[in-house]
Amino acid sequence: MAVAGSYIVWRIRLGVLPFVRVYGQWVDEHIVPLASRLTAMAEAVEKQSYDELMSQPVGEDYSGDGSEEAEQAFDIGLSFYEHISDMYQGTLNLFAAGLFHVTEQQLANLTRDGAIDIEGPDTKLQHVVDWYKQHFQIDLAQFPSWSLVEELRHLANTTKHAEGSSERQLRSIRPELFQNPLLRNDPHIPSFQMPVHLPLGGDGLYVTGDDFRKYHKAALELFDWLVEFFENHGDQYFPR
Repeated sequence: MAVAGSYIVWRIRLGVLPFVRVYGQWVDEHIVPLASRLTAMAEAVEKQSYDELMSQPVGEDYSGDGSEEAEQAFDIGLSFYEHISDMYQGTLNLFAAGLFHVTEQQLANLTRDGAIDIEGPDTKLQHVVDWYKQHFQIDLAQFPSWSLVEELRHLANTTKHAEGSSERQLRSIRPELFQNPLLRNDPHIPSFQMPVHLPLGGDGLYVTGDDFRKYHKAALELFDWLVEFFENHGDQYFPR
């Protein structure tokens, strides 16, 4: 059974774009801002630790001035900061990987209504691209920002699998993603290649809020581009 191009436009506007938009907005509003709060969170842990240490009973011969307790509290706060920073980075890496899979799955799902007599593709980007080209008669690779979709695909694979072919390709086009943002602009720190072992642990791969927004914008623009295509072919039927 074929469906009109106008129906696919309706599907994208009603179901796809709202979900992709909300996905990115939620991350931008609730995850990305945490980066600016990590230091304050660590300082609160340090203060609480210091207060707890200073409230502990001591012997009559105690003559300390609190400096030892302050040092211990500082170490506790620093350890907290390091771990919470890793958790934040791993979470943002994971949401960026999720953005790719959301995009990939939504592209595949758009074929389901029309793929009754013609089998739809599995949810793998290259298979989806081939199916669109053959049955929707549109080459997704011609989308002006397709290079960002491919970059996001490599990022998703690197996030999940660490080192491998995607990591090597991503490193060749976006080497800065493998350097901690706090160190990228420091001229005194040499740039050198570090292995990627724990991207889900926040180590080795460093997606920033700006990176995520850029990828999210490209995903939305991809579906807007599809809307324009199917609007121009609204009275035609797909798949072919």
